[in-house]
Amino acid sequence: METNYTVDYFEGKFKSIPSKMWRSTGWGSIDRKEPTCATGHCGFDNGRYYKATKENIALIKIFESLNVHDKDDGTPIVDDSHRFSWKVVRINDGQVKEYRQSTPKKRVLAALRDIKKMQEPKHIDITKELAVLPIQETSDVIATKETILS
Repeated sequence: METNYTVDYFEGKFKSIPSKMWRSTGWGSIDRKEPTCATGHCGFDNGRYYKATKENIALIKIFESLNVHDKDDGTPIVDDSHRFSWKVVRINDGQVKEYRQSTPKKRVLAALRDIKKMQEPKHIDITKELAVLPIQETSDVIATKETILS
């Protein structure tokens, strides 16, 4: 059965990983039960020639839409690889001005919450606009302000 890698999937996965198993800067190894970064928790292994898993590639794709900037000089962080994400790594490591939470886990989860908000449909409250629209009194009116608002 193929896993559906969504924001909710990664949010659940990362929430369940104990904080002591997260690290910033450098890669640990989940194979050796060492603390590692978000990409490492998704199977990325720098020591194996930048081996990426389907899970890791899905994480990269989810973070693509996020606009983040270097915490020091403000330059945009851009990913140029389908197997590795500087956005994920630099958010994890606290090198992004938009995510200044105290731990790698908190930073990555905050970014995922922002991505989730971006994916939500935009609901526009049109009741204010309808309240000021003039309703023409003609025989072809099929709805009135009252029936639209009810």
